[in-house]
Amino acid sequence: PDEKLLAIGLVSGEIQLWDWAKNIQTSTLQGHTGKISKILFSGNGRFIYSASFDQHVIVWNAASQKSVQDIPAHSDPVNDIAVSSDGRTLISVSDDQLVRVWDLAAGTKTYEIRRSGKLKAVALSSDDVYIAVGGEAGLIWQTNVRTRQLRTDPIPVTERIWSLQYTDNDEKLLAGIGNGEDQTYEASKPR
Repeated sequence: PDEKLLAIGLVSGEIQLWDWAKNIQTSTLQGHTGKISKILFSGNGRFIYSASFDQHVIVWNAASQKSVQDIPAHSDPVNDIAVSSDGRTLISVSDDQLVRVWDLAAGTKTYEIRRSGKLKAVALSSDDVYIAVGGEAGLIWQTNVRTRQLRTDPIPVTERIWSLQYTDNDEKLLAGIGNGEDQTYEASKPR
């Protein structure tokens, strides 16, 4: 967030923090016991969010480098997370086929949705209205965060989905798929 800090997640569960401009490791965050699957910074740079194969999501204070919240999020590895622009809502996906929505201020799970196949990727639209998820089933589901209704029918991809990102004012979805390619899909096609 300050264009100096780089976070690297390791198989051991450690997170290394680096000053990439000076090429020096500044510290190590320890709290996970399994491979790190995702690291995000909050928009204001105050927090670091990490997901792990140890089934937990940890929220770190970037300044103190201490854990402020440890969420036992899933019963299987947590593969991906997304955080709302205000930092209040976190979405996690896992091999347990669940999309879980968390209220970080309250420290509680708001709700969960089951989808088919192990879920590998999640994205949140820039306006924080839609969640897109995908994984081994080769489908992209988009759900309205508030109403929990599907935005469109599931978008068939036919390959395993490894990553998702909203682009072009949330009108398109960029999917990293199983064969190492990226594909772009219309996010708002009618149901």
